[in-house]
Order: sequence, then structure tokens, then C-alpha cells
Amino acid sequence: MKRAWKVSLIVLGLLLILLGVTCPDDDDYRAWLAERHEIFCEVGGPDQIIVCNRGENSVEWQSKHVRSLPFYMQVEDNYSEGNKAFTVRAFGILNHFFDYSEFTVDG
Repeated sequence: MKRAWKVSLIVLGLLLILLGVTCPDDDDYRAWLAERHEIFCEVGGPDQIIVCNRGENSVEWQSKHVRSLPFYMQVEDNYSEGNKAFTVRAFGILNHFFDYSEFTVDG
């Protein structure tokens, strides 16, 4: 019985280490955002204004919410482009992001 507990604790410890090492960060999110949604954002100028482009079109960045723990990252990023508002939502774990974004058209 003691051996089963030791093996279980070792496996659990290795799993936690794997999840911690492969947790995506903000740089991984920006690379995924550029690849998946073609959104590139830069901070520039003396006022530190965020300028974003989606392909050739300019988009307006509105807000970003990040929830991050040692094992996963959850991001909600809001943009608007003309009369379209869209929210990029992603859940990142094991160096991979899962997309569950929303795109809406106003009026």
C-alpha cells in the first residue's frame, strides 16, 4: 500500500512539473494571436499608445483580461473594427491555446 502512495505522489509531482514548465506566457499568446487572428499590436510613441492591425486593416484595442496560474493561462482581448466588435478568448495549457472567440456586428 505504501508503494502505491509513493508511485501516485511521484506521478502527480511529475504531472505538476510538466504543467508548470509548459504553461504558455504573454509572448506565446501574442505569437498565437498573430498566427490565428492576424492581429499584431505594438506600443509606441511617447504616450505609449497601443496600435493594432488585423492584416492590412487597423483595429482598435479596447481591453484585455488575463487570468494566469502556474498551470494555465486564460485571455479575453476586446477589439473593434468599423462596425464589428470582437472578443478574442483563449485558454492556454501545455504550450497550446484553445480558441473560443466571439465576433459580433453592431447595428
